[in-house]
Amino acid sequence: MFVYLCVQPNTNEEWQFRKTVFNIIDNYSRRRMIVDAERDPDQAAYDEAQANLRAQLEAMPIFQTQNEVRRRALLRGDQLPYIQDDLIGWLELERGEFRAFYRYLSSFVHTGTISFYRMAEHGRGNGEENDYDRGMISGILDFAAFILSATSHEMAELAGLR
Repeated sequence: MFVYLCVQPNTNEEWQFRKTVFNIIDNYSRRRMIVDAERDPDQAAYDEAQANLRAQLEAMPIFQTQNEVRRRALLRGDQLPYIQDDLIGWLELERGEFRAFYRYLSSFVHTGTISFYRMAEHGRGNGEENDYDRGMISGILDFAAFILSATSHEMAELAGLR
């Protein structure tokens, strides 16, 4: 999201377009969380906010340049407006390397089988420190440091510090 919102936009018009799309997604996501938690959302407030955001988006010339399928998807607000693989080029990291880290991390976040299968054979799951977990933690920390370094450089550049 940092790259999509802060690094890539070349014009203020493009940034406003992307920010408005994210506001539509955010409003949609927040309402879904309330509904999923079996709470009663303020439907009128949601509808009004979405209508205002959609009207802003539809008035933007950059929105009008999108094809009809893309415009409908952006107005729904139920999915991110970019393909992640299109954004990783700025990292100077190979797509496959990024994908490997991403899939590994996602398997834990999304409660995949990797998070609990093979625990015994790797000496994991008993609450004690082990070589496997140390190696994985080390690798992920290196990856996180790489990402943070890249974004820090971009932030410094955006702030005029570089």
